[in-house]
Amino acid sequence: MFPYVRGERIVSCQSLVCFLQAISGQKVVIELKNEVAVEGVLAICDCFMNLLVKNATVYRRRIKGLKPVQVEEVGIHARHIRFVHPLKHVDVLPLIRRSVNELVGRKKAKFTF
Repeated sequence: MFPYVRGERIVSCQSLVCFLQAISGQKVVIELKNEVAVEGVLAICDCFMNLLVKNATVYRRRIKGLKPVQVEEVGIHARHIRFVHPLKHVDVLPLIRRSVNELVGRKKAKFTF
């Protein structure tokens, strides 16, 4: 899901948020700063890297004996994210180029990274 507001499109193009927006709909593992991991389908990523994960499983790493929790949806604020791992192999550079071109709306986009 790509942002429709021009300012959000510009912010997405100038960072690697466009990569997360391009892999929406795929299974990911998101590691949070409080030693929690969330595995599920990345549904939405906005230009500030706030995420919505559907069909999620939440794992707590530090507490032994605690079973994973299945939830339908999890909203994750950007400041809590440590890593985002796609579960299948993704060729990153062509995906970012295609994503930026869709966001900008022209065939050739100027890359700042």
